[in-house]
Amino acid sequence: MKDLEKQQRVVIDALEDVKAQDIRVFDSTHLTGLFDRVVIASGTSNRQTRSMASHIIAKAKKNGMEVLAHEGEDT
Repeated sequence: MKDLEKQQRVVIDALEDVKAQDIRVFDSTHLTGLFDRVVIASGTSNRQTRSMASHIIAKAKKNGMEVLAHEGEDT
C-alpha cells in the first residue's frame, strides 16, 4: 500500500470509528501542490464533529503521521 493510500485509510477509519456521515475524499493534486487529498465528513452534532477531529488527530499521530493543521474542533 502506498504511503498516501495508507494515510487516507487512517483518516477514513478514524471517521468511521466515530460514526461520521457522508465521508468524501477529493483528489486535489490537479488544483494545488500543497496537498493531495481533501477529506470532508459530516456529523450530527457539535460534540460529534469535535470528536471526529480529535479522533483523526490521535489516530494519525499513532500511525506516525505529522498533523500540520486541522479544522473542526471549534465547530
